[in-house]
Amino acid sequence: MMPKTASITDVAEAFFDACETGKGWEVCRAYCTPNATFSA
Repeated sequence: MMPKTASITDVAEAFFDACETGKGWEVCRAYCTPNATFSA
């Protein structure tokens, strides 16, 4: 996951990159809370 000093934009871009490049749930889940929902 991103360091606490990362901006929300940095975190969003890292999440998007992880999802769009097929890194799988194990990587993407670090950016999600347990009950988070997501749709695109």
